[in-house]
Amino acid sequence: MATALNIKRKNIDLPVDTLQKLSIMAVAQGKSLKNFIETILIAKANTVAVEVSENPSPSGDPWFNDPEN
Repeated sequence: MATALNIKRKNIDLPVDTLQKLSIMAVAQGKSLKNFIETILIAKANTVAVEVSENPSPSGDPWFNDPEN
């Protein structure tokens, strides 16, 4: 569960028809639109494995592995 210390607020823009569809889906589940969207996004993010490389080169060039470069 998210706490006040690890939550980041972000405004997003969505097409009106998308918001209408999401609102209908939220009501069908007895949730607010905000809670419904948050639940979908959190569930999706939790299914994705994100790997962050310490090497900033998109091709993995070993030259960047040396901190002096």
